[in-house]
Amino acid sequence: SATHGRECGRSACIWPRQRDLKLHQASCLAHSSLARKMTHSLLEQFVLLWVVIDPIGTIPVFIAVVAGVAAADRWKIAVKAIIAATFVLLLFLVGGQFLINALGISLPAFQIAGGIVLLLFALTMIFGDSKPESEAESWSAERDGHSSVAIFPLAMPSLASPGAILAVVV
Repeated sequence: SATHGRECGRSACIWPRQRDLKLHQASCLAHSSLARKMTHSLLEQFVLLWVVIDPIGTIPVFIAVVAGVAAADRWKIAVKAIIAATFVLLLFLVGGQFLINALGISLPAFQIAGGIVLLLFALTMIFGDSKPESEAESWSAERDGHSSVAIFPLAMPSLASPGAILAVVV
């Protein structure tokens, strides 16, 4: 039992009876396997969202949109864009399944459609217009306020893109 305490990682792993020790070892093995699966799943989801959201590709859009804006206002625009994109993605994370169920769309059909959209998104990233040029051009030259810049084009089409929303829902 003393060696199991080192294997288990728990300092209070002293079991008086052999039967209890075997049960505890089986429990530790199951816990270890579950922890590995959860870690793998979280890492997989993080990489998926990182690739689909593409925060590095949004930097040139941000620079193009906030050109000529004071540094303090740039910070406010960035924070507002991140909060808005997070809100949109969390909204679809929580309510996305309810929405596709209410519309009567089956999950396999949604996954196929989402896969096609992600494929087209990837193809435009490889062969099509670059992200900064197309999104900076879509932003109108009239700047009525900095908060509108934070929502469009930074938060919604850049950070919380259709691909990111599909990845969150599926």
